Amino acid sequence: MEKFLGQEYQNLQEREQFLKDNATTVESIGYSKPIKPDEIEKLKETLADATIKKEEAEQAKKDETQRWNEEIKGYKTTIRDAADKLKSKSEYVNEPCYKIVDEKARQVGYYNKEGMLVYQRTARQDELQPRLFPIGGQRTGTDN
Repeated sequence: MEKFLGQEYQNLQEREQFLKDNATTVESIGYSKPIKPDEIEKLKETLADATIKKEEAEQAKKDETQRWNEEIKGYKTTIRDAADKLKSKSEYVNEPCYKIVDEKARQVGYYNKEGMLVYQRTARQDELQPRLFPIGGQRTGTDN
């Protein structure tokens, strides 16, 4: 069979009438129709524009998602801190404390600026005053 029929008719309506007159029947079938070069150029432009817009939209989505995640992260941190404080009914702070050594009890206590004992432990040897004589049973000079 020939690749093309009715090419002698330049008018598309005449060419279609020629094909109808010579066809046995007319049936609808699906097939791949080549695209014209000018339509290909339009499709390339449409594809390029859509690709650029898609990239911009994805970047905007990424930026917005990052902003939302940071906001949610702030809420999570606040919730965690508040829950920890409620659970322990205290909070961890780092502030200047005053070290007091109790020689008799051989203990060291740390007091905050409000005068509250915040930590207590046994005194180390280097924190105690050296003694030449034992504390108990010393004579004061008022006994015989």
